[in-house]
Amino acid sequence: MPQPAPSPKPRANITIDFEGRAVPAVAGEPVAVALLRAGERILSRSVKYHRPRGIQCMEEHCASCLVRIGDLPNRFACTTPCADGLAVARQNAFPNASADLFRAIDWAFPHTLNHHEMLAGVPIASRVMAKVARKLAGLGELPAAPGKAFETSPEVEARTVLVGLGRTGREHLARLEPGDLAVEAWPRHSNDPKVWAGVRALGLYLEAGAPVLLVRRAEAVVRVRPQRLVLATGSRTQIPPFPGSELPGVMTDRAAHRILEHGVAPGRRALVVGEAPRAAATALALRAAGLAVTEAPEGAAVLEARGRHSLRGAVLRRSGAAADDVWHGDLLAVAGPRAPAFELASQAGAELTFVPGRGFAIKTDSAGRTSLPWLFAFGSCSS
Repeated sequence: MPQPAPSPKPRANITIDFEGRAVPAVAGEPVAVALLRAGERILSRSVKYHRPRGIQCMEEHCASCLVRIGDLPNRFACTTPCADGLAVARQNAFPNASADLFRAIDWAFPHTLNHHEMLAGVPIASRVMAKVARKLAGLGELPAAPGKAFETSPEVEARTVLVGLGRTGREHLARLEPGDLAVEAWPRHSNDPKVWAGVRALGLYLEAGAPVLLVRRAEAVVRVRPQRLVLATGSRTQIPPFPGSELPGVMTDRAAHRILEHGVAPGRRALVVGEAPRAAATALALRAAGLAVTEAPEGAAVLEARGRHSLRGAVLRRSGAAADDVWHGDLLAVAGPRAPAFELASQAGAELTFVPGRGFAIKTDSAGRTSLPWLFAFGSCSS
C-alpha cells in the first residue's frame, strides 16, 4: 500500500496572545492547532469536577476546546482561525487550566457531588455555597460590553437548497440548477455562484407553514426560503464511553486527520482503534507524519485511558486473549461509530427513527423523502 505524503509544515507567520504569552501560529489555521504545536494539550476544564480537556473532535461537536477569544467566551478553538495578535485564554479554572486548584474537587468527591443540595437550608452557608457552585459550574464570563449585533441581510429565495457538501452532497450539487443554492460549513474554494462555503446553518423552522433556513454568513445572518430542502449533513464520529475517554490526547480519527492537514503531529506514540478501514487509513497517515503507531486488532475494545493531566496510556482487551494489553503513548485515535446529524430536520418537526449502533437518524423512504413534503435527506444523516 503506498504511503501518503505528509502535509508540508507551514511556517508560522503571525503570533497569537495565549494568556499573555506570544505563541507562533500560521494565519488562518485553527487556534487549537497552533496551541497543540506549542505543546498546550489542555484547552479547558470540565464543569463541576474540573477534569482536563483537550482536542477531541475538531468539528464543533463537543465542548472540550471552548476558550475565550478576545472578550467573547465559549468560542471553539478547533474552528476559530488564528489572526495576528488574537487574544486567547482558557476558562473555568483558577489560576489557569494547567494548574487548576479546583481540580481538588475530583479528589475530594470521588463518587458524586450534588452541589444543589450541599448546605441547602443552612443560614449564610447556603448563600456562600451557591456562589461557590456558580463558580464551579460556570463556563466562562460574560463579555465586558455588549457584543456587536449581526448584520441583517435581505432574504434569499431559492427553489432548492442543499445543506452539506460531503461525498453525498457533492453528488447532489451536480444536479442543482441556476437559482438553487448549496451551503457548506467548511471553507471550500469554489467559483460556483450557487455555493456558499464557510457558512453555518443555524436553524430550520416554519413560518406561516413555509420553511425558513437561518444561515450565518460572515458577520450577517441570512434568512433563506427554499421551496425544497435537501439535507446531506452527514454524521459525526463518536468516542465510545470508557474511563478516561475525555483526557487530552484521546480524539476521533477525523480530528487526527484534520490536525495532520495543518502539518502538525497530534502526538508521538499513537494507538488507533475502531472500524477497520478508517482505522487503517488513520494509522497510515500518522506513520507518514513520523509517529510510532500501534494498530489495535479489529474488535478490540479500550477498557480505560490512563493519565492524570493528559493521556499516558491505555488498557486494551482483545477478543479471546488471556490477558489485557497495556499500551503507553500520548495519542489515542478512535474510529468510532458515526452518529447521524439529524438536528436541522428535528427542529422542523421531521420524523426520526432509531438505528441500532448509530443512534437517531432522519426517517426517509428509498427516494429520500421525509415526513415533511418539502424536506429530503440523503447519506449517513438518514435511515
